[in-house]
Amino acid sequence: DPAQAQPPPGAAAVRANAAAEVERVLLDLLGAPAPPHVKASHALAAAPLVEVHPQLQAAWVGCLLALPPELLAALLTGAPLPGLPPPHCAPFSLAAAREGAISPGGFKPLSRAWPPLPAARALAAHIASSGLDQLTPQHVVLALALANDAERSSGWSEWVVAIKDFLLVSLADERVAPVSAQACALLANVLREDMVAALPTLGNALRMVFPNAPEACQRACLDLLARLEEAGEPFPAGLRQLAAALPPELGETELGPFLARMRT
Repeated sequence: DPAQAQPPPGAAAVRANAAAEVERVLLDLLGAPAPPHVKASHALAAAPLVEVHPQLQAAWVGCLLALPPELLAALLTGAPLPGLPPPHCAPFSLAAAREGAISPGGFKPLSRAWPPLPAARALAAHIASSGLDQLTPQHVVLALALANDAERSSGWSEWVVAIKDFLLVSLADERVAPVSAQACALLANVLREDMVAALPTLGNALRMVFPNAPEACQRACLDLLARLEEAGEPFPAGLRQLAAALPPELGETELGPFLARMRT
């Protein structure tokens, strides 16, 4: 009888109320003060839900960015977390409730738990709303992990457009320059046209880095330029234009061999 297959009156409202209550509880957990390992467990548990519950995204990203950089890096890869209590401890019950969330060595990788594009959009929205002059190490570590998941699509293209200038300017920050260079190189292999459009910003970063920035920044820039040269089309023409726009005196710096190759 088709009538018997219909949900009882009010069932939709009950489901909606239950979903709203789940969101409220997770928002409270994500925003509540807690030790870093506990916040890590909350972020891991909420990760699969950020696509179907977009109201969680801002608090979820904020929770991740509040973690110490080394703890965030370990959470992303599933590496053992120093000082992690046994999985059965009460503070970890939320993450442990998700099948396989905790292993004897630590949590399962966050990068296998999140929906990549919604997570990337949440990070970009946080950056845009924060009025940041430069990215923190946590921002860049997250961006690198997400760049590993990037695909050739309009959604990922929009993300690159939103975040590329921040990543390129970060080449002048010795705390994050190597990781930023890795993220940019990964994105250049997938979203080539978008990264070619970012080459003028890379030129500005090179002017900030050479000749006086720390060696880590200079090395990161040179590594990125080498990766872009190796990537092939459509980068050669863009790199030649970039080189032509740089001051001639930069040819006397560590950037000299690159400029010579581009100007021959």
